[in-house]
Amino acid sequence: MFCIGLLHTENLRRARAEVPLQQRALVCENIIFRFESEDSVDGAELFGWPHWLLKVRYTQAGVLFGKFWKSEEAMSRDSIPIPSPPYHMLSIRGSVKQRDPAFFTKAPELLDTLIAAEDSGQFVFEDVERSDELCRLIQSHCETTEDLLAVCRRILESFDLYQCLYSIGAKKREVTQ
Repeated sequence: MFCIGLLHTENLRRARAEVPLQQRALVCENIIFRFESEDSVDGAELFGWPHWLLKVRYTQAGVLFGKFWKSEEAMSRDSIPIPSPPYHMLSIRGSVKQRDPAFFTKAPELLDTLIAAEDSGQFVFEDVERSDELCRLIQSHCETTEDLLAVCRRILESFDLYQCLYSIGAKKREVTQ
């Protein structure tokens, strides 16, 4: 889930760099996750760390993530019930600085990053020991689902990126709590 989100995020960054400035806010990626036993999965737990790691890394580039899971019960800001999604979904979009601080109540330590966010094409994993190969993989463009999954496997198996980021993220959260 993390790697698929990461690669789709890089697709979004490339796509929005190619459209006129006034249309960039319209560029988004929505990923639906289907798998056996999806009805019995705790959606909050399923999205927890992948969503957090993506949020921590990409807020600086003005990219935000929404997590929606099957059977989720949620209310709008106006206390209106939001219909439950039929599938688990990760939504990726550009930030709207005037409205998005409301989504950072559980991560106030990222508010300054959100306000200063700008996508200058920066590599958001600068603090992770990396190789040119890792950088190339993260920023690669996958034509097919098979290509995407092969790149995900390579990132996870060869570079252990998720575990590395998880460890960094866990340490940072302990310090801020």
